[in-house]
Amino acid sequence: MSLDQSIERFDATVSSLGPIRRLVSDALARWNCDALVDDAVLCASELASNAVLHTRVPFELAIGKIHDGVRIEVTDQRPQELPALVPSTGLAADITSQGTTGRGLQIISSIAERWGVTTHAEHKVVWVELHPGGTADRTDPIVVEVEPPLTDPDRVHLTLLSLPVRTAVANGMHLDGLVREVQLGVADVEPDDVSRMYALLDDSATVRLEARRRSLQAGSLEEPRFDLELDTSYPALLAVAELYDLIGGLVSERRTGALPEGVPELRAWLHDEAARQLQGEEPRPCPLP
Repeated sequence: MSLDQSIERFDATVSSLGPIRRLVSDALARWNCDALVDDAVLCASELASNAVLHTRVPFELAIGKIHDGVRIEVTDQRPQELPALVPSTGLAADITSQGTTGRGLQIISSIAERWGVTTHAEHKVVWVELHPGGTADRTDPIVVEVEPPLTDPDRVHLTLLSLPVRTAVANGMHLDGLVREVQLGVADVEPDDVSRMYALLDDSATVRLEARRRSLQAGSLEEPRFDLELDTSYPALLAVAELYDLIGGLVSERRTGALPEGVPELRAWLHDEAARQLQGEEPRPCPLP
């Protein structure tokens, strides 16, 4: 990024989005980049919204002048929580279109000249570059791993066979929607349960997000089912199980909306299958439709 830049740190709350939009608008006005204001504000808002939703820790937003355009960066301390691009085509597209989250990166990929993610051992940077005229083509993210994220040395391997794409995508979308409802104060969830949910989200991030990435990828390729190879840790798997138990309790108490069709059965099967494989048994295909 050039020396002509603006950098500020923000709390991971929806109230930060207004100041972020002003920061970007003021910077572009200072650089006489009026033609980029709308796209830049939109991209910055979407990057920041992702940080608020998925990391829930303070983050840094920087905007800098590059040639005739601008580069926007959001840096957070959650390198393991990589953004997943929601497909706009394929079997899972209709599921994601009904969700309240997940379309921000679709917007960014359709208007950015370039965008991507750079991960370090203890932080990651999600960035966007914009130039006058934009691009009519959908751009894929540039992913660079400078240093591998820190991992738990107690690793386990799971092979999950023939997972149904639609249900797997719905599973991830429901969880994102619930977190969003909690952040907006819509869901009737006790503060202690909110704190526990956030802790479990962090502890289970590596396994959850890899499963979400693969389900979305399979959906974009029109695959009805997919296999998932997971290298994770026992604590992460335990966090997933506890997270699903917590959400199931909230649903049964009607503190949040019902789970999508098939999701309870998928979560129960995943729990049982992981337990089987941890005991040394061979993988078996998921029998759910």
